Amino acid sequence: MPNRASWSFANDIFGVRYPPGQPQLRSKTMSFTNRHQGALITRDAHAALLDLKRLVDSAAEKIHVAERETVGVAIGRWQSDDPLRTLRDAAKTIQSPNFEAAVSRAREKMESAVAWHVRVQEK
Repeated sequence: MPNRASWSFANDIFGVRYPPGQPQLRSKTMSFTNRHQGALITRDAHAALLDLKRLVDSAAEKIHVAERETVGVAIGRWQSDDPLRTLRDAAKTIQSPNFEAAVSRAREKMESAVAWHVRVQEK
C-alpha cells in the first residue's frame, strides 16, 4: 500500500487536489474525459479514412485487372475478359454514392479532429 505522501502526490498530479500555495494546474492540462474525447475524434477520422481507402483500393485493383486485360489484347493474347467492362466497373466504384459519402465522411471527420486539436492547443 502506498504511503500517505505518495497518495497525496498522485492526487495532486491527477487534479484531485493541490497542496496549499501551489498554482492550479488543472486549467493548463486536459482532463481525462477531454483527452478521451480527443482520442475518439481522432480514431473516427482514421476509421473514415480507412473506409475511403478500401473503396479506392477496390477501384485500383479493378483498374489493374483492366490494365492486364488490355495488355493481353494488345499482344494478341485475347481472352474472354473485357477490359472495357472492367474499366466501367472501376469507374462505377469511384462515381458511386457510397464513394461520395465516404469522401464527405472522411473530410468531415478530419476537419473535426483538426479543429479539436487546434482548440486544445489554443487553451
